[in-house]
Amino acid sequence: MIFPLGVFVFLALVLFVERSGVSYEVQDTSLQFLEPREASFDAETTGKSAECLVLYDSGGIDGLGHYETVIDTLNSMRVKYDLFDVASSGQFDLNNYQTAIVSFIDLDKIEKQIIYLTNWVEDGGQVLFSIRPDPSPSYTAIYRKMGIRSIADSFVVARGAEFVTDLLPGTKGTKLGEDFMVHEIVPVQLEKDAHVHLLSADEYSLPLLWEYDYGTGHFVVINTDVFTDKSSRGIIGSAYSLLKDVCIYPVINSSMYFIDDFPGPIPNGEYDVITQQFGRDIEGYYVNIWWPDMQSFARKYGLKYTGMMIETYNDQVKPPFDPEGEIDKYQYFGGLLLENGGEIGLHGYNHLPFCFEDIYEGTDLSYPGWSSTDAMQASVDELYRFGNLLFPEQSFTTYVPPSNVLCKDAREWLPRQLPDLRVIASEYLSGENTPGYEQEFTEASDGIVELPRIVSGFELTEYMQWVAVNEIALHYVNSYFVHPDDVLDKERGAEKGWLYLRDRFDEYLMWLHISAPGMRNMTASEGAMAVQRFDRLEVDAEFDGMIYSISLDNFYDQAWLMMRSSLEPETIDGGNITEVASDLYLIETVEADIQIQFKE
Repeated sequence: MIFPLGVFVFLALVLFVERSGVSYEVQDTSLQFLEPREASFDAETTGKSAECLVLYDSGGIDGLGHYETVIDTLNSMRVKYDLFDVASSGQFDLNNYQTAIVSFIDLDKIEKQIIYLTNWVEDGGQVLFSIRPDPSPSYTAIYRKMGIRSIADSFVVARGAEFVTDLLPGTKGTKLGEDFMVHEIVPVQLEKDAHVHLLSADEYSLPLLWEYDYGTGHFVVINTDVFTDKSSRGIIGSAYSLLKDVCIYPVINSSMYFIDDFPGPIPNGEYDVITQQFGRDIEGYYVNIWWPDMQSFARKYGLKYTGMMIETYNDQVKPPFDPEGEIDKYQYFGGLLLENGGEIGLHGYNHLPFCFEDIYEGTDLSYPGWSSTDAMQASVDELYRFGNLLFPEQSFTTYVPPSNVLCKDAREWLPRQLPDLRVIASEYLSGENTPGYEQEFTEASDGIVELPRIVSGFELTEYMQWVAVNEIALHYVNSYFVHPDDVLDKERGAEKGWLYLRDRFDEYLMWLHISAPGMRNMTASEGAMAVQRFDRLEVDAEFDGMIYSISLDNFYDQAWLMMRSSLEPETIDGGNITEVASDLYLIETVEADIQIQFKE
């Protein structure tokens, strides 16, 4: 009788814990939110000499999309630049610059200065062709100087990208994009001493990105027209970093995992794949399979989850908003999440974005619109009351809009409605035909930190993998969200089953652990604190051949930098250095002035 009695007592204890909640202690963090910036705060580089001249074509057939991606990348890297429009009647002067970027495809727009450009490189200048040129007499006049031995006179269509090197962290030998990346390329054969970083991932294996020494200067050439939007900023930034012996730029250094709709209502009933795999209903799967596996990932990789709480799944858009009565599962899951070092943010009273119905016209979304602003605010009040009832020691600093949709008026009043709000986390890239609230990693003028999520789902598509590695390269950030009910949604891989999705998620976590050494696991609020420090930071650097001196403006308590260097660092004063790849280093700065000594 002892054994069955023991089992009975154990089950009774488990039931008691579920019904009474889990005791927890909200974890302290070494970072704190900075005070809001004053109106006079200036993080621009006015008054400082530019190192780069960006040549763009305001009248080009390629438009300004690629040029804007280049500018956004340089701003993130704190590269000081001037602009020159080749559609104007003037001529550019490179004498006061170290680098130049050609961000347009018709080189005949600068036919009178094309030899001047290559002579400047021969004398020590550094030029990035950030988009492949069209065949033209001007291109024919200089291609041999760019490391091209021979060139075709027509385009071919190629697909995907193969990483020959670790140009982006953890990518060497990886092929991505054959299902979404279509290049229109002029085939080239390169000189033997050209250093190739990217090839097309198809049977052609055409060079997509290479670097080549010319005289005492340097060319970096992108031979494709598809790196045009923000999903490819990491490629553009990494290509620019190849121009110099040493290139350094600020990064966020944060890895965050959001669980949307958690804690939240658990669907009733059964799901065929779950029943077949585990012999459990949906609630039993959540409690006994999915959440223990998620906790195992947290222990294995040091993850700190941010759960985004939702109170109900009803479609109510008019008050009164009835409170959820069954709170035991909220307390059980939420308490364990907090006890394991995570945090809880707010997702919604229900899963309806704060918008009126007209916003959905012509889109793929079909939510009912709210009846009034007062109704939206009343639902926020109920959710805030509910959260404080369940988790009184948790400050609700983070808000994730349902379906990543947040209309302009609601964005303005939401910080006034939620007294602890410091972070809004939506999406980095909006989906096609959806009114998503798209963000950059920045601190808004009202003091709210914009903290976009980059990828989602337990199995990443190749496109999401592409976006992920680009953001790791540019910002050294991983911002990832999943849902507990992903395993119930066919579009998110439900028919493959949890065991398959769990293994794909584990593979990504292991890849990130290996490929991004020194990346900090953080909650959403901690990540937002890191974004504040990144967004305000300004970097000045001087290089005398063996010593690289860095001076940081708007430095508070810590900052992080990424350095690409063809030279091997020997010592560092004022910081700590971690090797990410053979020529890529993560630098933790503990002082505003840093010196790096390189080996001879």
